[in-house]
Amino acid sequence: MNEELLFRFILGDVTAAERGAVVRWRDSAPERIDHLRELAAVLALVAGSESRQRRVTRPSAFELIRLAGQRSRLRSIRTVRPWLVAGVAAAIVTVTVGVLIGQHQPVDFALGAGDFVTGPGDDATVGLGDGSVVKLGPDSRLRVAGVRGERSVSFEGRGYFAVNRMPGHPFRVNTAAGTVTTLGTRFELQARSTGLSLVVVEGRVELSAPGEQKTIKSGERSGVRDGRIVPATKVADLTGAVAWVGNLLVFQATPLAEVARQIEDRYHIRLVLADPALAKRPITAWVCDQTIKQTLATICTRVDAACTTSENVVTMSVR
Repeated sequence: MNEELLFRFILGDVTAAERGAVVRWRDSAPERIDHLRELAAVLALVAGSESRQRRVTRPSAFELIRLAGQRSRLRSIRTVRPWLVAGVAAAIVTVTVGVLIGQHQPVDFALGAGDFVTGPGDDATVGLGDGSVVKLGPDSRLRVAGVRGERSVSFEGRGYFAVNRMPGHPFRVNTAAGTVTTLGTRFELQARSTGLSLVVVEGRVELSAPGEQKTIKSGERSGVRDGRIVPATKVADLTGAVAWVGNLLVFQATPLAEVARQIEDRYHIRLVLADPALAKRPITAWVCDQTIKQTLATICTRVDAACTTSENVVTMSVR
């Protein structure tokens, strides 16, 4: 199989016919999934070594494909920070997780394993093996033990968690001050040795501290101070509270109608679904710091739809 096609497949830059050809090739031998993951890691290494910026960014598909051809040179690179390579690799692999391993999560899953660290001026977005996504702020650390069948991480710093819903498999974030547990939701967490602050953006979470536990609901703020849980209060400006997350969109089996609404809100455009059947199509993907053109290319590829743009109106229709 042509490697340039495989790189474009990982990036979501393929036609329906090309995607079908790669899927058939992938499914014909189990080891080919590992080969796709290796190529995703190569793309991540290129992204880390070629970028002159401190924050994690995703280069264009053209640039990655051009540079990825230099694989022998990539193996000799030693200057890239390990956490940066791991973070971008997780991002690239997770954006295409629905393509590589299918949309259904088996019970025998694993989050992956790694120690993701950001410096004073850095941030990073990390995708986990269960479909969850974590945006790390500066001076933060996310430890993933990778125990199969468990969703548990350790965390310190500031982070935004978009936890994929998996009934029967709670997701736990362990900190020095307390533990946050949820089956699937979104929340912002600031955790240090002296305490933690929690803002629930969607759904609800269980906040635990020594000797007590409380449920914090969507739109509420709470935390742990001096070893005790702080009473929950309403957040006046929920959008402003998590504005630091920036241009991050996470879709976890989200109907296309809801995806369209979020894209409209984020990019201030109008997105029209020409065929009503498109509205219920589920999307599993995430994008971070991408242009509207890149975001639409990802979404249109996921649902195998044709997108046309006229001024500030984008129309999606069945191919």
